[in-house]
Amino acid sequence: MEPIILNQDLYVPIDFLKKNYNIKVNSIYNGVNKYRKGFSRFYENIINPYDKRAVMIKFKTIPAQLIRKYQIPNEEIIIKKIDEMKLSETYLKLKIWLDFAYEHDYKNYQKYYVGNFFDLDLIISYSRTHCLFHTIININNNSKSNQIKIKDLFLIYQTYSSLQFETNNLKSFYNKLNEFKTDGYTVFINKNYKKMKNGKKLTEFHINTIKDLFKDKRQLNNREIHKELNIRAVLKGFREVSISTVNNVISDPVIQNECQPSNYMTKN
Repeated sequence: MEPIILNQDLYVPIDFLKKNYNIKVNSIYNGVNKYRKGFSRFYENIINPYDKRAVMIKFKTIPAQLIRKYQIPNEEIIIKKIDEMKLSETYLKLKIWLDFAYEHDYKNYQKYYVGNFFDLDLIISYSRTHCLFHTIININNNSKSNQIKIKDLFLIYQTYSSLQFETNNLKSFYNKLNEFKTDGYTVFINKNYKKMKNGKKLTEFHINTIKDLFKDKRQLNNREIHKELNIRAVLKGFREVSISTVNNVISDPVIQNECQPSNYMTKN
């Protein structure tokens, strides 16, 4: 049982004093009995309203000699320590919830992105971002009197990698949360990409990127080119293309001729 504050006064459980400062509790119980019989002004006490078994001592009425003997810190330090413990416990609980969202619950959000994207890593990235935003909003909405602040959740959000929205700016995070509340998961998808949904899939950007990757010193195979092309395309706001489209472009004699090392190296 931890100390509590009632009517702006700090009350500490007897067990708290024993555990943290090795105080012999027999003398405290003697003092409690004397106070209850009206024989002493020290050890003013109440029964803990949340646990009827626990006796709480009003901190201000603990004798000064006892505080000196056992080196009990002042009231301000004890309150600060309580706040730090609560913050640490809260952070741990929030981390567990958000870790679950990032590691497991995101799978329930993949349905929003399968069909829009081919690349599995990209689908997972969007799903995790979506799931984390949804979880953060739910935690904040369901906390009593909004005791859990967005800024605390943001600190944990920053620890995750490979998300579709990453920022170190709290204001930017607030803005994206508000957009998400209004427009849903589409706020994570590049606006140009959404405009191109019904447009031409293979663009000059795609062809030039395929050529650049085909000429890359890493000597990428067609599947590797396909994967990297689609990642670059989505980041730039273009549609993804299929592996067969990449194969067709690369097999084109004109592309083959242009991208042969002897040809493009002499031009550079």
